[in-house]
Amino acid sequence: MRGKTFFHGHTYCGNPLACAAAIASIERLQENRLVEQVAYQAPVLGRMLERLRELPHVGEIRQQGYMVGVDLVADRKTGRRFDPKARMGAAVCQAIRRHGVILRPLGDTIVIFPPLVIQKDQLQQIVDAVYTEVSRLKKDDTVDQRSSDDLIAGDF
Repeated sequence: MRGKTFFHGHTYCGNPLACAAAIASIERLQENRLVEQVAYQAPVLGRMLERLRELPHVGEIRQQGYMVGVDLVADRKTGRRFDPKARMGAAVCQAIRRHGVILRPLGDTIVIFPPLVIQKDQLQQIVDAVYTEVSRLKKDDTVDQRSSDDLIAGDF
């Protein structure tokens, strides 16, 4: 069996099946005008997110298209963060699931990254769920002051 090789290719070698799937995906993007839809809907999402800024435990909100990061803080005025051991981002995301919304935390940042095909009412459902659960947060004694040098992995 010497000299026998199974030439399966690599992901970057133009595998015919992967190329066919990529071409079909690009065709769907174009047919459904998803890029244009996101360009139109992203500012709508931004306006929906504005009401989160009134919450005392919301720090910075960053958005690029449909990608959003909502920072949770113990005290917005001082910038004091929650104790990382409290895993506040994970706790809030777990509570958000009760609303039929699954989001991912990165440290104490709630990540909103919906699919491109999402509808306006579904975006509103996500923002409403985040608002409801973040508004339930209470200041507690498990907070600490962290400088930018102390950020834990997953913060962004």
